[in-house]
Amino acid sequence: MNYNENQQSQHRKNRKIFIVALIVAIIFFFYARSERDNDVVEGVSMLLPLITVSAVSNQAILDYNEEIAIQEQQEYREEIIANQINYIVKEVPSRDTSRKSYMGYRAITSRGSLQHRLQHSGEVTTDNNGFRRLGDSYVVAMGTYYGLSGDKLTIELENGKVFDVVIGDTKQNRHTDAKNQYCTSNGSVLEFIVDQGSLHSLSKKMGDVSYADGLDGNIKNIKFVNGNNFFDN
Repeated sequence: MNYNENQQSQHRKNRKIFIVALIVAIIFFFYARSERDNDVVEGVSMLLPLITVSAVSNQAILDYNEEIAIQEQQEYREEIIANQINYIVKEVPSRDTSRKSYMGYRAITSRGSLQHRLQHSGEVTTDNNGFRRLGDSYVVAMGTYYGLSGDKLTIELENGKVFDVVIGDTKQNRHTDAKNQYCTSNGSVLEFIVDQGSLHSLSKKMGDVSYADGLDGNIKNIKFVNGNNFFDN
């Protein structure tokens, strides 16, 4: 992870720590006040709305952090382009990355979104194994650490297979790990977007597309390819 990525991660952590500390301080203040007045019932009644507000605020914090992460990724991508860097080697999680889940492309229903525009651009097709393709590139969903919708990356597996992917959907940060690299529910770094009606039968049965196209094995390298965002063309 380079300096910019470390700095972005630290900024996000600092924001979370500050907001949590502020909520705790407010709750402590009202509790101390109720103790001073020797009126615990009143203190509790004052705390209950605060707890409710805290729960609502927590969701607002998650939404805010989601927006900030996307904004930072966009700024990072613009910096790469400005510096005319051909590609950036991205970090691969230090865990088992062999599972490669899938999602049906018809689940992308938000008309006007980048994801929907990509799928219905007329340039994305379905291959014989049910994979959605933009040219020779697989269309996938990934965490925001790796890029934004339309970005292109080159993947190398430990079995020697090398292939390109285009991000057709970004996973929400609340559904990924702290670095926004993999899905916490199943460990997938790559979630392939497919036409489920045409999907390879064993992949459909196992919930893992590693059984098709020689996609078995852990991920060895991930490279962000500069200047190849679908929406920049």
